[in-house]
Amino acid sequence: SHSSPLWLSVRLLKQLKQLKQVEMAAVALLMLAAAAAAMKTHDLTNQSDAAAKLIARRNNMTCQEMNRQRVDGMKDDLDQSHGFDAMFYRGCLKFVKANGDGKHGAAEQTEKLGAACKKGTFDGTNSVLTKVDPSKLAAECDRAVHQMDIQLNILGEDSFKTDEDFCAVFVDLVLPIDEEPECMRFVEDVSHEHLKYAGVAHHWPRIVYEKHFDEAFMTVCLEDKKLDEEEDGRETMFGAGAEECRLILERIMAAKWGHYKRLSSFFAVACPVMGLPLPDPSGKTFDPMAGTKRAMAVQMFHRASHVVLAKHGNTSETAKLFASKRKPFSALQLVHELDDLETSVSAKSPRRRRLNENQRSCCSGKAYNWELGVAAGASITVSGSVSLAAGGFNGWQDKTCYFKTANVKEVCLNWDFGFDMDGPLEVEASVARGFFKSYNDMLGDSAYVGGSACFILCVGGSVITNLQGQYIGETVEFGFGLPGVDFEGGVCKCMPTGNTYERIFHNLQDHCPSGCFPEDATVETPDGKKKMHQLQVGDRVLAVNDAGEAFFDEIYFFGHADHKAMSPMVQLQIQELGSNSSLELNLSPDHFLHKCPKLQPCLWKEAEAAYAAAVPEEAYVWTASAGATELKLGRVLLNRMVPKQ
Repeated sequence: SHSSPLWLSVRLLKQLKQLKQVEMAAVALLMLAAAAAAMKTHDLTNQSDAAAKLIARRNNMTCQEMNRQRVDGMKDDLDQSHGFDAMFYRGCLKFVKANGDGKHGAAEQTEKLGAACKKGTFDGTNSVLTKVDPSKLAAECDRAVHQMDIQLNILGEDSFKTDEDFCAVFVDLVLPIDEEPECMRFVEDVSHEHLKYAGVAHHWPRIVYEKHFDEAFMTVCLEDKKLDEEEDGRETMFGAGAEECRLILERIMAAKWGHYKRLSSFFAVACPVMGLPLPDPSGKTFDPMAGTKRAMAVQMFHRASHVVLAKHGNTSETAKLFASKRKPFSALQLVHELDDLETSVSAKSPRRRRLNENQRSCCSGKAYNWELGVAAGASITVSGSVSLAAGGFNGWQDKTCYFKTANVKEVCLNWDFGFDMDGPLEVEASVARGFFKSYNDMLGDSAYVGGSACFILCVGGSVITNLQGQYIGETVEFGFGLPGVDFEGGVCKCMPTGNTYERIFHNLQDHCPSGCFPEDATVETPDGKKKMHQLQVGDRVLAVNDAGEAFFDEIYFFGHADHKAMSPMVQLQIQELGSNSSLELNLSPDHFLHKCPKLQPCLWKEAEAAYAAAVPEEAYVWTASAGATELKLGRVLLNRMVPKQ
């Protein structure tokens, strides 16, 4: 097709042979823009067709059927999730099944959940009130009950036919798994209050121009002012702060809200106008995978913070826009340290607290970046790139991790040789993913060698060293081009283009994941052996309790599964006592194993924990044969490192 990205790229490449090399960079950008425009046209056509089919299908559905479809979609997403949303979903189901008789409707279930929430006893026995302010928890419980009542009103009783329906709505639309910004909660309350007046839900910013918006806004604003006073220990009547609320309302109504392509851009302006803080932009530089709709809303407000930061810079005045008046609440606070709610899910043992994306980057000991680059030239080329995201681990000091992030740019002088259908002249546009030993290693002067192969789609990679020849990182690269094979190298200079932000995570090392298994490792389940990559949240696998007894424990979360990563693993060959056969165990070097303190057999109560990499040959560890419920001692015959996926 003459409108396809490939045809446009080939046509431009033919024209390049007639141009001088000084024009190459400009033409390269034109090629990239032309291909992108054609791809966008095709994407929009496909999206329009899909949207038209969806609209046609929904036009034949009743509101009740569409709501039913929404709830079914929530359940499907939660069933497939490997995150904390799945953990809370299963915890909710256990609570509802344990406290309901199947005859109560959604409203009654909501009241029961609210009552248990205020007591802090989700499993009927253990209380979280020693770790969470009871008054704060009570306010959050009331909010959750109110939110569920609203969803019941919007979705209808028919959307809550099963326990799964109830818990899917609760986790997806109500439960604050992430810490939620004040501005997000305020605009949500205004939307819900306006729904009471108008009877129809309206979205921001359109809601500002709807009838009854002023009434809804004033009601929520006055309630918010009263809550502020009460949290400061002062009793006040509803209506205090009315003049301040009225002034804010006038500013909102007087503002000319233009057309915003993204809600994050709108709230980047609207939240400061309303005097409501946005989340600290240094809190989440890389967006984590968000499962629930509430989690995605939180991420949208984090993007709004970055919009503000990019526009106004990192100044003292800008910092005031991120200064929260209240300590944010997250349901994960209930599982911090002792993790009571997670214990109610697994009913076996305490779990680690959740790490955010930046903390996981620190634990991995790596820094990352995404780059969009353009190169032009013959055998010697000049390339430039801009970083879409750059940041990560920058070093440990005892157990404290230092994390940095910034926008960066890079300029390189490259050489290459190989075979290409486009001849000696070369134009290339690509996207690259870089992995570095630390953030500081990413900056400054470096050298690289690598290669790439093209057949319409180009794939390549390179190894990066500093100018002293020491390894500091590597890249994986993707792009488009004519068939060919290239080997290349060069020198580069990388530098930040704006402010650099640093975060310090104190005592993080104690909370980093202790290890993992390769995807081809086998585990014992009630249904027989399974590969690690076949397991899902909710499956049960053979585990051991504190008394050294084997039992089947439920999987509640996959913390850091990566099906594409190659990692060094410890491979242990273990021979059970009294047997001539041996078994093989593969696991990460920092995974804990129970072993005897000396190179001789011992009792379970005498066992000590040791990193897999530190378990010596001739040491004694515990094993469990297929179908066995008792542990046996085994002697380590071999301990070596092997690459595993």
